[in-house]
Amino acid sequence: MALSSQWPQPESTRPGGLFFKAPAAKPAVDIYVEERQALFAALFGQSAEAVAIADGQQRLLYVNPAFAHLWCIPEGIVNMASMELVLSLVAESLEVREGFQRDVESLRERPAAPLEGCVSTRDGKSLEYSSRPTGDALRGGRIWTFRDSSELRKHLRQLRDANENFQLRLEEQRQQLSQILNELLQEFEERTQMERHAREREEQLHRVERLESLGMLAGGIAHDSNNLLQVILNAVHLLRREIDDPYLLDELKQIQEAATRGREMNRQLLAFGRRQVLRPERLDLNRVLDQHVQMLRRLAPPDVRLDCELAEQALWVRFDPGQLSQVVVNLVVNALEALSGAGWVQLTVSVESFEWKAGEEDETIRSCYALLRVRDSGRGMAPEQVARIFEPFFTTKEGMRGTGLGLATVYGILKQSGGHIEVASELGQGTVFRLYFPLDEE
Repeated sequence: MALSSQWPQPESTRPGGLFFKAPAAKPAVDIYVEERQALFAALFGQSAEAVAIADGQQRLLYVNPAFAHLWCIPEGIVNMASMELVLSLVAESLEVREGFQRDVESLRERPAAPLEGCVSTRDGKSLEYSSRPTGDALRGGRIWTFRDSSELRKHLRQLRDANENFQLRLEEQRQQLSQILNELLQEFEERTQMERHAREREEQLHRVERLESLGMLAGGIAHDSNNLLQVILNAVHLLRREIDDPYLLDELKQIQEAATRGREMNRQLLAFGRRQVLRPERLDLNRVLDQHVQMLRRLAPPDVRLDCELAEQALWVRFDPGQLSQVVVNLVVNALEALSGAGWVQLTVSVESFEWKAGEEDETIRSCYALLRVRDSGRGMAPEQVARIFEPFFTTKEGMRGTGLGLATVYGILKQSGGHIEVASELGQGTVFRLYFPLDEE
């Protein structure tokens, strides 16, 4: 930025700045002016900002060393220099001069207005400039300052770049941490689910083992008790032939009826313990269910709807007809008794397929079952009730109505015939039983 060729040659030099002398025709500067110049030199001589002072006639009165260095003003005093000349030469050194020139020209219309802005020189410096009126001291004069903000802008750019890099690294760390947390959560959920499934399988195994033990115990007791009841019934039959007394005959009748009810209960216990003699036949589950639903609709109260949705094709199963009837009747009657007032019971028949791997070569085995769903809109059951629902002598009916052998009998019949039964229920959400019958592939 070489501006020295534009300036008049200096006559003398003062330390701390350049002072411009009036023409020779002017009187010499008095002591007061010299003191003011010394004060300017003390105030602005050591400043890092480039400072220039002009009077109301735009005559350049003072520039400090920083101003002289920034705009390459030769050392010494320059005769008859004007601020307008300085500013025009400054504009020539800028990368874009139009904005600065507009600001300078605006002072002609608003001579008392302050002025601030930023410019860039051709050699790459960034400058912040300001111009302020001096007030009455110099009668419309102005103070111009130029501050080199290149280092500040450089540091700001470095800080901005460092902040952007920090934000990028922070975002990367956040994403990595989020991924790690997601993986940990997924692993925790998988482990929790595995543990829950393991507990459920263990609880299911314990329930099956408990039902197996109860079945063996109940079957053995029922078998022995059935033999004793048969002896009592035979003795009653013989006594009724020998006795003519009406009172004794009535007592024998009560004994016979009680023994008959006990034998029927034993038959249910034998079914739960899978000790009954099976007489399986090839039956169409659709047809059997349709026949029983027509009969069971007559047992349902008027405000209860009993619906049945059969499969499109015949579903052949090999099952004891009497036991199949007992299963259907027990489940439907149990569902009807679970209703309190109006409601519905729905029976649905469909086909369910299962696949699993078996053998050393992981051979795929596929089995098909006829699935009978029995749903109701009743009051439902609590989890602790669901866990014991197939135990003998356990009942959820109010007032302990019933023997508690109906569902235990259904469970034993299904298991003895190669089937399976499941139950799902929630309080206030009703209950659904799922019965799986092996399909007869003949």
